[in-house]
Amino acid sequence: MYAIYATEVDCPEGETPVEWMLLTTEVVADIQMASTILNWYSYRWRVEEYHKIFKSGCQVERYRLAADGMKTLIGFLSVIAVELLQLTYLHGVELAKLS
Repeated sequence: MYAIYATEVDCPEGETPVEWMLLTTEVVADIQMASTILNWYSYRWRVEEYHKIFKSGCQVERYRLAADGMKTLIGFLSVIAVELLQLTYLHGVELAKLS
């Protein structure tokens, strides 16, 4: 088991720096591997947002279909959830450009 501790360096004044303590079974032999693992972990939030959109936004749990119909529906709703997630990020990027 390896531990990686990371803290935000250039934190905006008046803000609390972000701190992460990650535990991993990946071998962390150098700073490059630690950086890679931190990068992997950063994707966790996108996955969380995707699942929130998929379950809440697309309301996937309200459907009760036979297996074949459900596979098709889940495939379709998965694509919709990805598109909604992309629109969410694009909206955030556009707002940041205006600031």
